[in-house]
Amino acid sequence: MTEPLQSDHGWNPERVLVSVDDCLVDLKNLLEIFLRETPRLLSDIRTAVENSETQRLHLAAHTLRGSFQILCADDAELTAGAMETAGKHGKTAVAVTLLPKLEHELAMITLQVTTFLNTCAEC
Repeated sequence: MTEPLQSDHGWNPERVLVSVDDCLVDLKNLLEIFLRETPRLLSDIRTAVENSETQRLHLAAHTLRGSFQILCADDAELTAGAMETAGKHGKTAVAVTLLPKLEHELAMITLQVTTFLNTCAEC
């Protein structure tokens, strides 16, 4: 690779690449799965918050937290974890306050991942 990967308080491509044994094909596959699955998870979280469906919130936030963990997106993982906890303990009011932050973090990471995939000649 000719230039270092970048991270701007979103996901950490260098850490993820290490976790897939420096295999860019595996990294690309992970990122494509992330881009394909996260819109559904965010939709589930929004619906759960709107309808006070705490079990649905807990499950969707837990799954999204795992995705952020795989991408080494530490800040977003913490936010999703807080959403997960809110769902587990039936605190949808807390989830309402966290939702804009989660949406922002996911949008930022999605943009970074998409840009990475579009500019990664070796992928």
